Amino acid sequence: MKSSCCHASQSPKSSKKGVKRILHEIRTVGGYLATQADDTPEMIMARAVLVAKATIEKKNKQIEEQQKLIAAQDEAIKVQEEKIVQMLPKVSYVDQILKSPSTVEVTTIAQDYGMTARAFNKLLYSLKIQYRVGKRWILYNPHLGKGYVQSATDKMKNSKRDRTYTYTRWTQRGRLLVVSASEFLESIKKTEVEE
Repeated sequence: MKSSCCHASQSPKSSKKGVKRILHEIRTVGGYLATQADDTPEMIMARAVLVAKATIEKKNKQIEEQQKLIAAQDEAIKVQEEKIVQMLPKVSYVDQILKSPSTVEVTTIAQDYGMTARAFNKLLYSLKIQYRVGKRWILYNPHLGKGYVQSATDKMKNSKRDRTYTYTRWTQRGRLLVVSASEFLESIKKTEVEE
């Protein structure tokens, strides 16, 4: 490798030729090493070996960092796969429940939380899930038409004129909604108590 360094005293044309020569040498030989006229071949080779050694060390560090990153990602994937395996039966169970056409009264859901139906309805009202119209609870717009509730009609007891009343029953999908919202509210309350 020859020395053809571009100096400030050189003309732009010769400077351009020097750059072209350097680029040609990089393409053909794989690198360029600036030398001086009094450099011996051994000195040039020693510098080249030092540059090569530094380059190899740098590349080895990059490879080592990439291997550590890959190992960390492999571990994260392994943990996620284990969680998926653990959750699969639960997900299947929830899917099965959500497919069920059966409905439940709010009293049944409320009892799961140790509450009365009246208190649970108020909770759902505070969570902006439902509001009251007359004696009936109606879903707010964001929850309408999503299969959360069904209307049911029953004959009034002790009615002499076969009168009926309509009430709301929760589907399993709706039950999941109110349970999730209730658990969310409980987590907020716990956070407030801890603070």
